[in-house]
Amino acid sequence: MSNVALKLSEFQKYNAENILDCEAVMEKVVEVYNLMHGEGGEAFFERERQNFQKIISESIYLKKCTAFSIYTSIIDLSVYNLSVEPGAQATAYLIPRNVNIGKGSDSKDVYETRCNLKISGYGELVIRASAGQILYADNPIVVYDNDEFSCSVSGEKKSVEYKCNLPHKGHQVIGCFIRIVRSDRSVDYSWLLEEEIERLKGYSSKANKKWNERERKYEYKANELYTSNDGNIDTGFLIAKTIKHAFKTYPKIKVGKSTVLQSEDPEPEKTEDIYGVQTDSVPSEKERPFGPPVNDMAKGVTIDNSSSPDDPF
Repeated sequence: MSNVALKLSEFQKYNAENILDCEAVMEKVVEVYNLMHGEGGEAFFERERQNFQKIISESIYLKKCTAFSIYTSIIDLSVYNLSVEPGAQATAYLIPRNVNIGKGSDSKDVYETRCNLKISGYGELVIRASAGQILYADNPIVVYDNDEFSCSVSGEKKSVEYKCNLPHKGHQVIGCFIRIVRSDRSVDYSWLLEEEIERLKGYSSKANKKWNERERKYEYKANELYTSNDGNIDTGFLIAKTIKHAFKTYPKIKVGKSTVLQSEDPEPEKTEDIYGVQTDSVPSEKERPFGPPVNDMAKGVTIDNSSSPDDPF
C-alpha cells in the first residue's frame, strides 16, 4: 500500500527535534494522509511539523525521545487527521515515556524514551464521528453544585435537564454529562455523577496501593487527578471518563502502536502496519501493527463485545 519505504537504521541519523525535517518522512506522512483523506497531506504535514517541533523544543523529556517514536506518532496523527496544537479542547498530546527494552551487558535493565500520541476525549469524539459510529456529540458539560441539573431514564430513553449558573469558582464539581446524536439521528445521553466518581476513586486507591515497610501496612492513594482541581476532580480527566463511560457499549477504536486513548485503560484495538518501515534491527517491546487495508479505513473500528470495568486510574 506504500510507495515510500524507510529503513529503521535511517532513523538513527536523526533525533526528536529534526526527524520531521527528513524528506522521506515528509513524503511518507503526506502519502498516508492522502490515502486516508484524499488530499491535503502537504498542508497537514507543514502544520503539524511546526506543532511537533515547538512542543518538543519546550520539553526536555520529549527531546530525549527516539526519532522513530516521533515518526510513528505523526503517522498515527495523520490517520485520524487530528492535531497536537495546544488548547482547551486539544484533540491530541505528545507524551514521553520510558520503555524497558531489555538487559545491558551488565545485566541491568536498559530503557529508552519514546513518544506516545495521546488522543484526548475531544479527539475521540472526532474519531467516532469520522468512523460513522455517531452523527455528532456535543462537548461534555461539567456540572457544579450551583447549577440546576436532573437526569432520568424511562425505558430506553434518557433525558437531561440542565441550567448553567455562573460563576462556578469556589463550587463543587458534582458530575458531567454528554449528549450524543447517533447515526440514525436518535439522541442518547450519558452521565457520571458524584457516586460513580467516588466509586472510580475507590478503584484507583486500590489499584495504586503501596506497601509501607516501616509501618507494615498498605497505603492507599487514588490518582491525584481526582483531587487536583482545588480538591475537585480535574475537569479534563472527568470529561475523558465521561466519554469512556458513554461509549463503553460502542465498538472499540483502532489505534496505532504509538497511540493511547485518554479514556482507555485496557489495551485498545490495534490495526495493521502502515508505517512503511523495513525493520533491520530495533530494540523494542512487543510490536503491535497499525493501519487497516485501504477499503477498511473508512470504518476504522472493530466490534468488541467483551465488557471491562471502568478505569481504576
